[in-house]
Amino acid sequence: MVNCKSLAPALLALALLGGCGSADSGEVYPLPATEVRELLRATDLPPVFGSAPVRANAIHDGDGNIIWWVTQRGEAVLRFIAHTETVDASHTRVTVDIQPPTDAVDDPMAKRLADNPSIRNLYRAAMVEQVDAALEHREFNYSAISGQMMGAMAANMGEIGDRMDRAAEASRKADEANMADAYAREGQSSYSDEDETEFGKPMDDADPGTY
Repeated sequence: MVNCKSLAPALLALALLGGCGSADSGEVYPLPATEVRELLRATDLPPVFGSAPVRANAIHDGDGNIIWWVTQRGEAVLRFIAHTETVDASHTRVTVDIQPPTDAVDDPMAKRLADNPSIRNLYRAAMVEQVDAALEHREFNYSAISGQMMGAMAANMGEIGDRMDRAAEASRKADEANMADAYAREGQSSYSDEDETEFGKPMDDADPGTY
């Protein structure tokens, strides 16, 4: 079985090179809009980013939207947007969108987010499931995004493999350097011990018959 968490950093790196999305018709929840927005503001990112250093700050823009600004190493890289629409006093429609950091036509991330629909689909599906779990008061269901995960892996297997190969090679070189350093220290230690034995031998131990 594929470990989604172990592949998440590689997939995030690819996401920054492709994929933006548009909202669908959304889901209607049996909750008033104010409660939906309150719950969503307390909702974190979906658990699919693994060890990738990403953070998110959720805000209500005052127009019924909850926006998660996703940053990596202090730089904004994505926005998840949950559009909330009052259906009636006790029902709210929620649609989820994924966008580059700004709406500017020349946003450098917009081009990178335009070329990889499989990554777009994965992260949008993960956020849809995260919203669904939050509003239904349940745990995140990984099986809900298994199809998108497999699609992203299949579409980007070559790039993921290259990244893993480079990581493995870097690890191998680091191990070799550490081993060489350990041997060097051991050699220096052995040389110092021999010197102490040779030159530290008391003169009184010498055989009198040699003089």
